[in-house]
Amino acid sequence: MYVLLEDELQSVGSVSGAGEDVMVENEPDKFEGRITSMMHEAMRIGVFRPTSFRASTGLQGSDVELFAQLMETGGRPEAGTWIEFEADFYLSSNPDVREAGVNPLVHYVEHGWKEGRYPTQNLLRRDVVFVEQTGMFDFRGYGSKVSDEARRMGLIEHYLTSGWREGLEGIVDFEDRFYYETFQKSLEPFFVPAIHHLKLGIRLGLPKNSQEFAVAANIVERSEVFDQDYYSVMCGREFATRKSAVTHYLSYGMLNGIPCAAEFNQVLYLKSYADIQAAGVLPIIHYIESGKEEGRMASISSSYVFKPGSVSIDPGKPNLLIACHEASATGAPLLGLALIKDLKEDFNVITLLHHGGAIFDEFAKVSVLIGDARDSLHDGYRFLLEDLNTWMPIDFAIANSVECEEINRAAADLAIPSITLLHEFAEYTRPQVKVAGPASCADAVVTPAEIVKQSFVEQNKVYYNGSPRNVLVRHQGRVELPRRSKSEKVDVKKLEKRFGIEGKKRPKIVMGAGYVQPRKGVDLFIQTAVALRAMTDDDYKFVWVGGGWNPKDDMGFSVWQNATIEAAGLEDMIEFVDELPDLDWVFDNTDVFYLPSRLDPFPNVAIDAFIKRVPVVCYDNATGIAEFIKDLSPSSRVVPHSDCSAAAKAILEISEKGKKISESEAKGILKALDWSDYVNYLKDLMVEIRSRDFDPEVDRDRLPVSDPEFLILGDRFRMDPTVDLRRRKKSLHNGIFPFEFAPGYDPALGKEVPVGGAEWSEPILPSHTVLRMPITRTTAPDNLIETDKKIAIQIHMHYEDLSPELAEQFAPFAECADFYISTSGKEKIKAIEDAFDDFKSVKIAVGDNVGRDVGPLITLFKDDLSKGGYDIIGHFHSKKSLETAGEDLGKKWRTYLYKNLVGNAVQAQWIVDQFSLLPNLGLLFPESRHIMGWNENFDHAQELLERIGFDPMPARLGIRFPVGTMFWGSPKILEPYWKADIKYDEYPPEPLPVDGSILHAFERLLPVVCERQGLDWATVYRADIEQW
Repeated sequence: MYVLLEDELQSVGSVSGAGEDVMVENEPDKFEGRITSMMHEAMRIGVFRPTSFRASTGLQGSDVELFAQLMETGGRPEAGTWIEFEADFYLSSNPDVREAGVNPLVHYVEHGWKEGRYPTQNLLRRDVVFVEQTGMFDFRGYGSKVSDEARRMGLIEHYLTSGWREGLEGIVDFEDRFYYETFQKSLEPFFVPAIHHLKLGIRLGLPKNSQEFAVAANIVERSEVFDQDYYSVMCGREFATRKSAVTHYLSYGMLNGIPCAAEFNQVLYLKSYADIQAAGVLPIIHYIESGKEEGRMASISSSYVFKPGSVSIDPGKPNLLIACHEASATGAPLLGLALIKDLKEDFNVITLLHHGGAIFDEFAKVSVLIGDARDSLHDGYRFLLEDLNTWMPIDFAIANSVECEEINRAAADLAIPSITLLHEFAEYTRPQVKVAGPASCADAVVTPAEIVKQSFVEQNKVYYNGSPRNVLVRHQGRVELPRRSKSEKVDVKKLEKRFGIEGKKRPKIVMGAGYVQPRKGVDLFIQTAVALRAMTDDDYKFVWVGGGWNPKDDMGFSVWQNATIEAAGLEDMIEFVDELPDLDWVFDNTDVFYLPSRLDPFPNVAIDAFIKRVPVVCYDNATGIAEFIKDLSPSSRVVPHSDCSAAAKAILEISEKGKKISESEAKGILKALDWSDYVNYLKDLMVEIRSRDFDPEVDRDRLPVSDPEFLILGDRFRMDPTVDLRRRKKSLHNGIFPFEFAPGYDPALGKEVPVGGAEWSEPILPSHTVLRMPITRTTAPDNLIETDKKIAIQIHMHYEDLSPELAEQFAPFAECADFYISTSGKEKIKAIEDAFDDFKSVKIAVGDNVGRDVGPLITLFKDDLSKGGYDIIGHFHSKKSLETAGEDLGKKWRTYLYKNLVGNAVQAQWIVDQFSLLPNLGLLFPESRHIMGWNENFDHAQELLERIGFDPMPARLGIRFPVGTMFWGSPKILEPYWKADIKYDEYPPEPLPVDGSILHAFERLLPVVCERQGLDWATVYRADIEQW
């Protein structure tokens, strides 16, 4: 079936290079592989989507068979229609392709898309409208240069399809051919020079013609800022002249994140200063001409952060970076210190501390370099490691705590393999987004217990629609504490008195340990003493060892627990002892170690108890120690979580026997807790990870074409495409999906959640419809919407100080829409009335202080909206999100939503027109790069569906929804709620939880209900607005 097609493939190439990659008939395997490869490329760039193709054409067969058939016909399906590639249009708009007689689909897939050729009339029309709306096209000048046939075709159409290739210029002072040839390697996906220039080039300050480029190159070449030798090292090539190095930097290195000097990193510079982002000037020119003199930060010097440690660098050893969140004498830092002591025998260990602390000098003694970031880097760790790599290349990195997750991200960006040692439960990690760093960027996450692993995995399922595949379980061994000075020895006599040991009189000792706080279960420790006293008259002493007990001034915890002790008459039974230099004497005199923690991964103090053969009592589902006891310590006990009575019974049973852990049991525990085994496990894991083949160029065809505007406005700077590819591929490999790959490419949408669990192998395909809002600099503030649609706009104005901002935003609708504005207090009405004074139809009402913005839409204005005969309803509110996002991020989020859903007058008109152009459109909301799931709201959503008369969802599938609950929609998507007659007393009371309520479920259900009502939903994406 491939005979004709194979002949065509033998002759096809770029028009200027026919005959490339010739295949012969006696190589069928190679030919089949070529078909499959081309199919994947076609899927990636969006001209072949098997499921949609079958639905549109009615044709059946495997993906490869269908694509082969489509190729045989040059992109013309044998039945039906296919809107993603129009063969006749492609040939008519590309005369050179037509005259060469090559297969149009094959040409487009292999060459045309990279040459800026359009596959469909619709995509061309989209860019024509975009160029026209910028107001920058020179109609008169261009029209004087072209033929009558070109004028009939349309001047912008001719310019975009062929004119610029012929050397014709359509934008004043913009040289298309120069721009294409200069920036060709960095244009993806906007290979048409004018489109790249208008969408990205202006924002990035790229020279638009050869003269501007020459001026910029001259400034850079003459400046001492540009370091030719440094740049050569960073980009891995030599340059014959300084001029050629500068030219390479300005045309390629600058756009791809390659710094040109130790003192200047353009990515960091852009990321640090919003005014430079908005100025549309080349970062290096700004720095040379003013930024340096202004003292702006343009680099991070690793030599400033890192100082020599006490260990000499051995050139024959690999370099290992270990990051710890602090240098305190507590669990994770002590483990990190012990790890460094052993690993320094095989590695040059570079230690990076986020904070200093009591054992900082201990870290310095065992490191070749010691760094104290003291939080000054914020999100600049990538740049720190990038600079360190120039003189101390890092072979591997270990992040010793989720608090060091920035190291995982930085390491992934720089292709440094990394491990995270996770010592925390996700439940108390804040902000919770931290759990995505190790999950998506680390090569392995090592947890000390299955319960910690499951906590981490479940959190990623909830927030990131994925089940991380890189999580391992290996409990650590016993950590040796740093030696203390003689002056810090334990005062045994004082301890004997505190423990109630006087001569032969000795109570049974129950020990707890750790910093006094609710997580450690100190209150449960006290309640267990109460329960035990009721069970026996024997003499017991409950002793808690650790800092933080302050019964005089700690109103948050200690004062109230001390009051409990006094009220229960337990002053003689419970004792609090401050931190001790070592616990040997304490364990030697302890009968039972009691671990009442609510959540405690695998505490070192419990390991010390086992080593000292002291039986342990702990709660189930609270700590990894419980797993350890079940497997290896029958002398110890696990009791139901928070069951103080059960804990007291277990303590009583163990202490009455009066026995330590047996020698045979202790032998098994010692073997399981062998520290050297843990260190060797990590060494072997590092070797295995480094042996993996993780070339970011491999499987490039599985990712969609990257969207620079989506990335630059999300991360506020252009990433190196290889870095971006590497990060996203690793995220996929690990089974985590925190961000979209491009607008409309959500790999989790509609998939069973979690998505992970199998090796990623399929191409990422378009997942939903995205309508791209036209970008126009013609704001036309006085223009009003013209439409025959009846529009209602419901705004909840909790923050009345934002009334002027919203009134200005919605000015184009002042005459054509009815406004229904709710607020949460009568005192706020005046500010709203003043702001909306010039609007034709405004109704203001005060609702109950529940329901947030949803209550007014569904309950307060139910009759107005449901009986008003409206065609379109917009829903908005005065968003600040102070409790979840903070003021700055809340403002950015709010602005992004308003600008995508309203924009200026021209864009607002475009929004309204979509409901006429797409008659089945029921819901339109902003595209978001964030992939967010059901979180804690799936059960609430099922209940709400039942409440409004729908069957529950059959499975928990990945979703897209209006994050922030702002949207345009048909009244049909709200009718089920109105018919259900939801009352205000059905909404949850304030304060509302950050997540997990009927209101959070409502926003997530909007697309679901839209589909249940037989309507379509889409997202709107405006490329010139910074992502939140």
